Amino acid sequence: MKTYRFWRFNLAFILCVFYTLDGFSQRQLLDSLLFQYQKTSNDSSQAKARIASDIAWEYLYLNPDSTKLFSQFSLDFAKVDLDPYALATAHGSFGLYYDVTGDYDASIESYLAAIKILENHPEYELGLNANYHNLSLIFMNIEDWPKAIYYAKKALQYDIDNQKYQGQVYAYMNIGTMYGNAGDMDSSLYFHHKAISIGKKHGEMDYIIDYVNLADIELDRKNYDSARYYLTEYIRYSRNSPSSRKLNRLAHGLVGQTRLYIETKEALKAKISADSAAIIIAQLQSPKLRVKLLENYSNYYALIQDYKEALRYYQKKENLRDSITRLELREKIEIVDARYQKEKQDNEIFHLKAKSEIGALEMAKSESQRILFLIIAVLALITLVILTYLFLNTRKNSARLKAKNETIENLIRESHHRIKNNLQVVSSLLNMQSNTVKSEEAKVAIRDAHHRVKTIALLHQRLQGSQDFETIQLDEFLDNLSDSVISGMVGKGAHVEKDYKLEKAKISTDKAIAVGLLVNELLTNSIKYASANGKNLCITMKLKNDTGLVLDYHDNGPGLPDGLDVNDNNSLGFTIINSIAGQLNGALKISNLNGFNAEITIPNEH
Repeated sequence: MKTYRFWRFNLAFILCVFYTLDGFSQRQLLDSLLFQYQKTSNDSSQAKARIASDIAWEYLYLNPDSTKLFSQFSLDFAKVDLDPYALATAHGSFGLYYDVTGDYDASIESYLAAIKILENHPEYELGLNANYHNLSLIFMNIEDWPKAIYYAKKALQYDIDNQKYQGQVYAYMNIGTMYGNAGDMDSSLYFHHKAISIGKKHGEMDYIIDYVNLADIELDRKNYDSARYYLTEYIRYSRNSPSSRKLNRLAHGLVGQTRLYIETKEALKAKISADSAAIIIAQLQSPKLRVKLLENYSNYYALIQDYKEALRYYQKKENLRDSITRLELREKIEIVDARYQKEKQDNEIFHLKAKSEIGALEMAKSESQRILFLIIAVLALITLVILTYLFLNTRKNSARLKAKNETIENLIRESHHRIKNNLQVVSSLLNMQSNTVKSEEAKVAIRDAHHRVKTIALLHQRLQGSQDFETIQLDEFLDNLSDSVISGMVGKGAHVEKDYKLEKAKISTDKAIAVGLLVNELLTNSIKYASANGKNLCITMKLKNDTGLVLDYHDNGPGLPDGLDVNDNNSLGFTIINSIAGQLNGALKISNLNGFNAEITIPNEH
């Protein structure tokens, strides 16, 4: 399923009071709120609750743990007078905290608690609308599209009732995009056109932003004239946008325009458009836009039948996509590490203070013998307390380190889980696409791509449950991969005999992907061509692990046609096989002996 662009118009910012008195910075504002909180009497529970809620908001991106603490203070004081607004605000603060920390279930629960209170108090309509909108964004993040749409429509109703036309334009855009991601394209088009209609009627020109979404939909439907119109208007509008937005919008427009020219086989225009997009994206330094640009270049070179360049850009795109995934994972790890380092620094400060106190006590020994004994007693007591503290703190730090390591492992495992899920989605899309195209050649090409994506997804599935994320058991992976390819390609009633002798071998995940893709190509070719002679297909595969890896592959088919040079062949399959063998620094030998034979030698990793 294609994911369309979201233009997020976050109504939560309406609740945020932007203090500007005397030019306060955020830190000064926070200090001011903390001062008010300390000076406000506990008897003024309603005021105390609201100040605590404001403090929780200001801490949200500075120190989320403090947000949670003051959200609890706000809730405790709000319960004293049962002030509905303060109670709802406290629950909303908890919702923001859990949203930022990634606990979506708890965030949903908190927003629903706030909504339940505010729905019985119409005078707090604005706060209710903000919670509707934030809840919609949470469901959007976890891709629960029906609920995301439901709460987005509730937030939209507020904009309609209060004649907030700009809010309506963005709300209709987002709802249209949600329907598109849910697969309901008719409803998606309706809401996108509604956004445009409201914008035109009330002079809210940002409706043209939605043209890039409509262009994506029309490209998917092969309505190229409509897509061309929307992209042309969007690019013209983007060129006149404020300088802070112009480059980003132009980049999105040119990326879409390049896709249009590729699909309409206007190769020269596609190259010009892609080069223009490349200049802008280089200034923006946006990795995700660069992924789309590299995909366009790969498709362009495939269009002009320069498959070597097409494969090179495809690999660059995949490498960048992997880098983005690793960067996101690294950022999460850095957050955990930063918290640990802060606790470590606080602990070191404590030790320095303790050491200073001990020194002061030792210097006082010279005053008198009586004071000396007293100091020794006090010092012994302090030392005991410090040692007890150090013992408890060391044990606590060990537990934190263990929890940190477990968190890192879980993040890596979650990364492989998400990569596997994304690849499975791509695989399913390719499989569905193959059932819609009429050209048999195109259908075969799409299905081949489907199996290649499944190969990589299978590896990430194995990594997800692994304790070692850097290497993989190659023999088990190849056995599972073979079963997957055969079951996906062999028709009902057909039979494939397997004769495998695979020695135990561990290799890096990068090399495992390459070997898996190579074996996928060999298996695919065997099932396509070797089984066409009417007899049962028999596949033999041997893996030897000595000074290096040697993979022997054989099928009992007719073998390669006479005179076919696998190193000078336009077949994409042989191009991939030769390219992967080169990446592995391996040697590839192909021959005909009672069928098709391939021997791949892979040197040991250093």
